[in-house]
Amino acid sequence: FPALPLFKFEPANCFLEVFNSYQSQYKITHWQQNLTHLYPSLAHLLKNLKQMGGTRVQQRNHTGNSIHQLRAYLRQVEHITLNYQVLFLVIDS
Repeated sequence: FPALPLFKFEPANCFLEVFNSYQSQYKITHWQQNLTHLYPSLAHLLKNLKQMGGTRVQQRNHTGNSIHQLRAYLRQVEHITLNYQVLFLVIDS
């Protein structure tokens, strides 16, 4: 998907391991929250992802069939639910 941002998401434990080394210097509070967002269609989801920015990928090695399949997916008007988990960190000195 041209111009679709890709984000390198790290698992929460990677961040927590780094911040554990700072526990003696800072008070660190953390929690995780599961979030859900409903999009009216795949086209809406992709539009919102593009607006987020991130690392843009310019690979255009799609075959003719994959482009036709993508266009078919984009024409569908089924709802898409995006589920994700967010790690919140509060750091006090």
